[in-house]
Amino acid sequence: MKVSGIGIARTVARSAVGALGAPARPRTRIIGERAHIAVRGLQEADGTTAPAATAALEQRLAALPAVRWAAVNAVLGHAVVALEAGSAADLTTAQALTEAVEAVEEEQGLTGPLPEHPAASGDIQRAALSLALQAVAVPVATAARLSQHTPLPAGLSALVSLVDTQPALRRRMTAVVGPRNVDVVLAGLSALAQAGSGGFAGLGVDTVRHSLRLAETVAHREAWEAAEPRVTETEQHARAAGVPDLPRETPLREGPVERYARRSGWVAGAVFTGTLAVTRKATPAASAAVAALPKPPWTAREAFAGTLGRGLSRSGTLVADPGALRRLDRVRTVVLDTDALLTGNHLLADLLPLDEERSTGDLAATAYRLFDGRRPTAAHEADDWTLAPHRPGAGKGRTGRTRRRCGRRSNGCAAAAPNSSWRSPTGAGRAHWSPWCPNCTSPPKGSSRRPAGTASPS
Repeated sequence: MKVSGIGIARTVARSAVGALGAPARPRTRIIGERAHIAVRGLQEADGTTAPAATAALEQRLAALPAVRWAAVNAVLGHAVVALEAGSAADLTTAQALTEAVEAVEEEQGLTGPLPEHPAASGDIQRAALSLALQAVAVPVATAARLSQHTPLPAGLSALVSLVDTQPALRRRMTAVVGPRNVDVVLAGLSALAQAGSGGFAGLGVDTVRHSLRLAETVAHREAWEAAEPRVTETEQHARAAGVPDLPRETPLREGPVERYARRSGWVAGAVFTGTLAVTRKATPAASAAVAALPKPPWTAREAFAGTLGRGLSRSGTLVADPGALRRLDRVRTVVLDTDALLTGNHLLADLLPLDEERSTGDLAATAYRLFDGRRPTAAHEADDWTLAPHRPGAGKGRTGRTRRRCGRRSNGCAAAAPNSSWRSPTGAGRAHWSPWCPNCTSPPKGSSRRPAGTASPS
């Protein structure tokens, strides 16, 4: 069956792929006194090739006269180079860096497309193009609706939505046009189909979705640009070993959207076949099948992931893979690395005043002002106040309460039951506080609960 307008759609798709596939971005990016050089095939290299290629890249780049040090970030697929003052503006420096990387690629057999830098504008350009296609389609759809002449059938938009939302069909489209271009191609085909059939509702939904994606990509780039001086400050900060691409023991489970898409595909096919058999017309059959397509849940997940990604980036989080945010609905178990969550400092936890006449708020403010999380066991004095940890072996405090030591000690730090370990010279406003030993998992001896006024790792 010949579908009207399919030739136009094929031409637009071919033109979009050709335009997006044109190499326009430079391999070497110079930001301040740092240069970032993209390396082919480094992210996909195996456990034997990656270390050898990394060592060769760092040695070759560090030998250049304008380079102070070189480090390879295999996770991002880039080599980071610290340049001598004044050499960043020299065009020959960028050319020398590029030639050195290309030589190592040839020696190590590294091939493949160039990885995109997180601060590059490629994702922003593609997201902006997808949004622009929807905007251009609006006047065309208006003219088609007012003239009541739709050159393209409504079933074409349903076909594009089917490819966009069915994982198997989307994978085949990705294999043809590439993972970077698939979203733009589908956005262009959808805009064309909606414009030719006068579909205002579909254009409105797609416009909102691509607007959120554009805002997300802009926030990602701003976060990486803001963090670049910090993450490339030293050679140790810039270097990152590659993560081995180990096969999963079990396949990645389907999310609720994928399950609905798989089931709805069969339902849409059955509805289309049944309607076509009854009406003998393809247009009503396609319109009936559209109702079963999983576009609403797919769009809802995209909107959630886009909003979440933008919020994370605006808070300073570096999102290396935005696609991971779109797999959160498949997560059932969360494993936290406590070492990664801790900052190495201590924080004051609870505070128990021993003098009821003093304000708890004033005592807490004084404690936080005197406390140094980097030196939790050091004594601090200010404004006639003294903050110090419990002294092991001491007798009774002025309140008559017995000081008790924890059964275990770490770096001379002892957790204590109620005592007067910080106070003013006049004895007023005393309260209990003592650092909680990181190795202690039980209350101090003689106490049935964790001591009040503890400092815990943060």
